[in-house]
Amino acid sequence: MLRRLSAFLFASAAAVAFAGQVCSLDPARPAGQIGNGFYVAKASSVHGAAPAASGAVDPYKLFDPSGTEFRIRGANRNHWDSYGTPKGFPLSGANTERIVLKFANSEAYNWGIVKTQMLDNGITPIPGSWLGTCKADPAVLVGIVDTWVAQAKTWTQLNDVGLINIANEWGPANSAVWRDSYLAAVARMRAAGYTGTLVIDSGGCGQDAQDIVKYGQALLDADPQHNLLFDVHVYGSFHYPKATATWMQDYTTALNQLKATGLPIVIGEFGPGHNIGPSPTMLPPEVIVADAEANGWGWMPWSWDDNNLQGCLSDDNGFSLTIKCGTYTGSPFELTKFGQTMVALWAQYKPQKAQLNFVPLTTR
Repeated sequence: MLRRLSAFLFASAAAVAFAGQVCSLDPARPAGQIGNGFYVAKASSVHGAAPAASGAVDPYKLFDPSGTEFRIRGANRNHWDSYGTPKGFPLSGANTERIVLKFANSEAYNWGIVKTQMLDNGITPIPGSWLGTCKADPAVLVGIVDTWVAQAKTWTQLNDVGLINIANEWGPANSAVWRDSYLAAVARMRAAGYTGTLVIDSGGCGQDAQDIVKYGQALLDADPQHNLLFDVHVYGSFHYPKATATWMQDYTTALNQLKATGLPIVIGEFGPGHNIGPSPTMLPPEVIVADAEANGWGWMPWSWDDNNLQGCLSDDNGFSLTIKCGTYTGSPFELTKFGQTMVALWAQYKPQKAQLNFVPLTTR
């Protein structure tokens, strides 16, 4: 439900306004962090990777704790309290799950979902806060970070085995306010003990490419861990094959601009295309995934369980991959057409699972 509201608000506002690759880090990570947790880095010709072509940007990649390049080929999960069958999502073939956390729940309850349903099944977790969706007030982001800081003992357990999405779709579009607010947010997260990869959504309901294009490098440079992954969402503000109004973002142009930055990128949300859903595009998932793959980026559709009908049910008019509340035992009849498409894409690209070594906090 949040997905529909956020996409609508953005459109309204806009209308008026490789496995095993060895790398060297650029710049070097702080002592003691090598080999621990996910990290972003540039490939180095010194270690055998092909150098960038003359004049080209040497791109950052995301690596798992073993030093193997890790391509996020996952999905979003809308309902923290629904999972279907215990192994439903792992049977999809995806390797990553970005999940909406309800912080009104206890830390133990939220952590239990991440631990038993994701880590225990080899799924890389990306928990996030959705309290800032489509909001632009810096005080909202401050409040979200307050919670992460207060719950650091729980969520820093993911430093070595997961990623943290600070705030879903918070921030103004194309704005230094987005940059400055995240400069402060990242500094506070690091001071609280979050040493792993932090995921930062672009502003404008997650859909504005220019926040990342203009200000992403400044954020990465300022981060003492130099370990940020930038997330852009492809919904109704993106137009393909060509933008026809001033408020639209031309899809191809925006992706080319993002690629030119060389920054680590994930297309963290997208829908079924074909002019379907509350924030429709004409971009089929196959196109978005192929473009992400060509650019070396991760990708995650929205979402595993975003029901558009009563009783946690879904049909082909919404954004859900499953028909009944995330239930999946391997049958295509449990999936929407969108879900069938995504399961086929996961099968095509064969996501590698990260090499993780989770050590419970109580034994550290």
